[in-house]
Amino acid sequence: MITDISKERQTEILGKALDWFSEHFEAKELLDILHEHLDMTDSEIDLFGFDFSDMEQDNGFSVFCLKDYEDAVFFTTAIPNDFYCVASTYHYYIKDDVGRLSLDSLAGCFSDQQFIDEQVFSVLCAAMSKDSRIASLIEFDFDNEQLKYCDNADGMWQTYDLSDISKAVRKSNSNKDLNYAARKNIFIENISVEETDTESESPSMRM
Repeated sequence: MITDISKERQTEILGKALDWFSEHFEAKELLDILHEHLDMTDSEIDLFGFDFSDMEQDNGFSVFCLKDYEDAVFFTTAIPNDFYCVASTYHYYIKDDVGRLSLDSLAGCFSDQQFIDEQVFSVLCAAMSKDSRIASLIEFDFDNEQLKYCDNADGMWQTYDLSDISKAVRKSNSNKDLNYAARKNIFIENISVEETDTESESPSMRM
């Protein structure tokens, strides 16, 4: 009877399983499986070599700004990023490297990013209300330790303290037996209490 499996063998089995998923599911179905059933973040999906860039045209994309006291970077991602996904990526992959790594490097924590300039960012922010492909707008303000998020569904910018974002993510993951949807609901319930501001216009568009 086998009582132990080496990490190398576990990695091999996992890789073959993910390859099987890739061969038997369409991109949208596969992305849902990776996020909701395997609890993988965008960074982990990238690590295993998945490419969902061909989903951009049909399923939308997200627009990002990362800024601190001396610089700002702007980019799009080839797949939509919902609020919980953005918050989880910040908590697990970005938080500890703010101020240590460049903004370009921090942007690499999000899947299939394509850098744009500030003018294009502003145009996309203004266009979201008329373009359903723009799923969400996200602005990280590391100088003020805030996250500003705007979903296409309501078009309102919501501002949160990054410390509250991390606290809500930790609470959502306190029970590892819950699936992605349940943890997301816990996150939304907790972060809704902490919301600091609501605006109709992107803060960066007023810079």
